[in-house]
Amino acid sequence: MESTQTKKVLKSLTGCLNVPYFTCNFTVNHKMFNRTVSIYVRAERLQEYSPWSNPVVFSPFKLVEIGPPAAVNVKSRDGRVKIKISSPDAKLEKQLWRNDLNYSIVVWEKKSNKERTYFTSQSSYELYDLPLGEMYCLKVQALNDVSSKRGLFSPVECFKVKGMDAQQIPQNVRVKALNINYVLKWEWDYEQDPEVTFSVEKAWSSQSDTWYPVSQCANITASECNISDTYFYGTFYFRVSAFSGRNKTLSRKVTFSPFNDNVIGPPRFEIKNIESTLYVAVTPPILGHLSDMYTFSYHLVKWRNSSEEKVDHYYEHSPYFAVDNLEAPAIYCIKVQVVYQRNKSGLFSDIDCVTIHPAAHSLLKYIIVPVLVVLIAFLSGIVYVCACPLQRFVKHIFFPSGKLPSSIEKGVLDSPKSCNLLLHEEEKTDLCCILNSPGEDHVQLYKSDESFKASSVDSGNYSNEEETT
Repeated sequence: MESTQTKKVLKSLTGCLNVPYFTCNFTVNHKMFNRTVSIYVRAERLQEYSPWSNPVVFSPFKLVEIGPPAAVNVKSRDGRVKIKISSPDAKLEKQLWRNDLNYSIVVWEKKSNKERTYFTSQSSYELYDLPLGEMYCLKVQALNDVSSKRGLFSPVECFKVKGMDAQQIPQNVRVKALNINYVLKWEWDYEQDPEVTFSVEKAWSSQSDTWYPVSQCANITASECNISDTYFYGTFYFRVSAFSGRNKTLSRKVTFSPFNDNVIGPPRFEIKNIESTLYVAVTPPILGHLSDMYTFSYHLVKWRNSSEEKVDHYYEHSPYFAVDNLEAPAIYCIKVQVVYQRNKSGLFSDIDCVTIHPAAHSLLKYIIVPVLVVLIAFLSGIVYVCACPLQRFVKHIFFPSGKLPSSIEKGVLDSPKSCNLLLHEEEKTDLCCILNSPGEDHVQLYKSDESFKASSVDSGNYSNEEETT
C-alpha cells in the first residue's frame, strides 16, 4: 500500500498478508483516512514472486460508509425527553469524522407510526413537545454534509413520556419583542388545571444542561413575563416550567436574539399641505438606550383614497418627504415605516388622509374667470334690455316728435330768456295764411303750394275782426 501524497513507499497491509483467498479485510490508519491510497497485489509461491499488479486507487473518506451511532440513550422526565448520541467512530482510538457529523432523529408514536424528524449538530438533544403518558419510539442516523453521505440507522429505542398526570405543558412559547420591551408569552388551559404556577429558565447554549432561573419570572400565575433586561447582543434560550402540586413539566425551549428578533414599532409623522405638495416629517419610535444601536431609513406609502388607484412608494434616508405632482381636488392617504439593519422593516404607522384643494392660480383660472365672464354677459343682457325703453323715454322727453303750437314756439323763441334746456330741431315748415271769407263762419287754411286741406281741428291761431290780413 502506498500514499500518493508522499514518495513511493510500500508498506505491508495488515490482514492481507499470505492469505489463501481472493479477498481480505483491513483497516486504514486515521492519518490515511482523508488521503488517496494505492494498493498493489502480487502472488507468492515458495520463494517465487509475481510482478506487482496495477494499483487500486481509492480515498477511504469517499469510499467508506458511515455506520450507525455507537449508542443512543433515551431518558424521559418532567415532560421532556433527553437523547444522548455516541458517534459511529466513538469506539475507535482516533475519531475519523471529527466534528463533521450531524444527526437526524426520527420519532413516531407507537400506535400511529406517524413520523417526525428533528435535526441537530450536537450529540445531545431534548424533546419538549410530546404529549405526556404516550409511548414513542425513535432511531438516529448520522449525516456528513461534506460528502453528502447518510449513515445507517441505530436500533429502535422506545420510551414513555413522563410528567404531570394532567398531560399538559405550556404551549406556544414565544417572545414578543417591540422596541425595547421583550415579553415572554405562553398558553395554558386554566380550566383544566387552574392551580398552577410557572417559572422561567434561561440558558446560553441550546444543548446546555445548566438552566438559570429568571428572578422576575419565578412562581408566577400569569402566562407571560417581562424579560426586557435581556442583553441586546447574544442568543438566549428560554423555557417555562409548570408546577402543579408535586408534579412538574417543561415547555419546549424557544430561541431569542434581541438584535435579530426585535421589531421596531410604528413611527409618528406630521403632514403639511402647501400648494398641493405634501411635506411629511417623520419621528422614529422611542428606543431609549438602544437609540444608538440602529440606523434608520424611511419608507412612505401614498395612495389616492380609492381602491382602484395605484400605490406609490418613497424611500428616504432622512425623515423628511416632499410628495408632489398631486391632482386636485382629491384625497390622498399616507402611512410610514422605518427600515433598519439588513433591510428589515418596522411596523407601519396609522393611516392619515389629507384633502388636496386646487391652488390659487388654478382657482382663478378654472372658477373665477368663467364666473366673471358669465356675470358680465348677464349684466350686459340686462343693460341692453333696460336701455332700449330708457332711450325711447329720453328721446320722447327731450326730442318729442310732435310740434309745439306756433304761438308757444314763437313766444319761446322770441323770449329774451330762451330755455337752454330745450334742444331745437330744425325742420321744414309750410307757409300758410288765414282767409276769412265774409259771411262765413269757418276759416280756411291754404298752403303756399295751392293745395288746401279742410280742418276741423283748432289751429290755435285766432284774430279779431278788426284785424286785416
